[in-house]
Amino acid sequence: MFDFFKQESISCLEQAVNLFLGVGRLHESAVKYKEIAKLYEAEQNFDQAIVYYERTADLFHSEGETIYLKDCWGEIAGLFNKAAIAFKFAKSWDQAGSTYMKLANCRLKMDMKYEAGLAYVDAANCYKKTNCKESISCLEQAVNLFLGVGWLHESAEKYMEIAKLYEAEQNFDQAIVYYERAAELFHSEEETISLKVCWGEIAGLFNKAAIAFKFAKSWDQARSMYMNLANCRLKMDMKYEAGLAFVDAANCYKKTNCKESISCLEQAINMFLGVGCLHESAVKYEEIAKLYEAEQNFDQAIVYYESAADIFHSEENTESLKECRGKIAQFAAQIEDYQKSIEIYEDIAWQLLSNNRRYEAKEQLLHAGICQLCKGKGDVVAMNKALDRYQDLDPTFSGTREYKLLADLADAVDQEDVAKFTYAVNEFGRMSPMTQLDAWRTTLLLRVKEALRVKEALNAKELWDGDLY
Repeated sequence: MFDFFKQESISCLEQAVNLFLGVGRLHESAVKYKEIAKLYEAEQNFDQAIVYYERTADLFHSEGETIYLKDCWGEIAGLFNKAAIAFKFAKSWDQAGSTYMKLANCRLKMDMKYEAGLAYVDAANCYKKTNCKESISCLEQAVNLFLGVGWLHESAEKYMEIAKLYEAEQNFDQAIVYYERAAELFHSEEETISLKVCWGEIAGLFNKAAIAFKFAKSWDQARSMYMNLANCRLKMDMKYEAGLAFVDAANCYKKTNCKESISCLEQAINMFLGVGCLHESAVKYEEIAKLYEAEQNFDQAIVYYESAADIFHSEENTESLKECRGKIAQFAAQIEDYQKSIEIYEDIAWQLLSNNRRYEAKEQLLHAGICQLCKGKGDVVAMNKALDRYQDLDPTFSGTREYKLLADLADAVDQEDVAKFTYAVNEFGRMSPMTQLDAWRTTLLLRVKEALRVKEALNAKELWDGDLY
């Protein structure tokens, strides 16, 4: 219970103040208000104490007594701090937050910007328990005050706190904005460790956002997030990881834009080559080649398969090298660069024979022979020379179905016999799995067959014209 005598003392002091004010004695009035405030403070009645301290401050301010005024605001600040701590112990978070904000305003009146910023931080910490929006608002005010007095490190840390609050709310866009602001300040202060941590947080958010967009099948947005992730990792000097992000972006682009997918893969390759990851680079060159293959752009497909083959050769990856060279030879034949195809197929066959892989070698020699038929345009002499050369490579080749097919085709071409040509191809298909007669090889055989039909038609016309004559 409030002491009766103190209550009487306060009552008397208030009457005295009224009299002093009536005769314009402002300083004396302020001093007595302060006495009343201290009596309330002694009784832990902080609300009333603050009321009287504020009245005191108003009078000192009107009198221009800055020293007394500053002292008065100091007393008020102390009371706000005590009240806020009491509210915190009672877990009355909103009241504690509100009181810390009053403390901040009090310190601003004392031109104590840094200390005001700390009070806003305390308010933000209280509001985190109940009101995320208010907490962010307090932290932003704290940052403005810290920046105003050149405390960049503290500002950066508070920007990171704001970012984490937005992240907790799943508001990744705003979280990234504040992480980037923090990163800029850490960069200006040359705090490389904190800067790297900050970019790591940003990278994590970009990755989360990209995955979310992928699940939603929002490919363009997912791609954009992966591109941002790649650039973020570059700022962290993580080239390999940046390359992986470019690959993820390329995979998203495959759904909508082949050209952009290729561009992303090329950037990934540059990253992988930069850190000596040759195998990954070769694999991505192959991916680009396959994209061009799907677009029927065989010239560009060859270029990228050749790039992949060069790396596989340097890495002594013979199987992948063989597959790439086989593709190069196939596409070279399809764009009618038969000599290139022949040279590659014969070289692959030689490599296979050197490793005692005759079964696979005969397939390569068959391909080379078909290309020889196309290149020769009916030149059976060149075809027979090629068959002799294949026998020199592999003496057992003459006993294979592949050799018989090439010999029969050569005879059919020499005799300009379409029926014999067709029978030879069908007979080979009957004895061997039809998958061996893949689309591109069938296309080459059809080219020769059509040439025979043209010749047959021309010969028939010559005979007809002769008879007519």
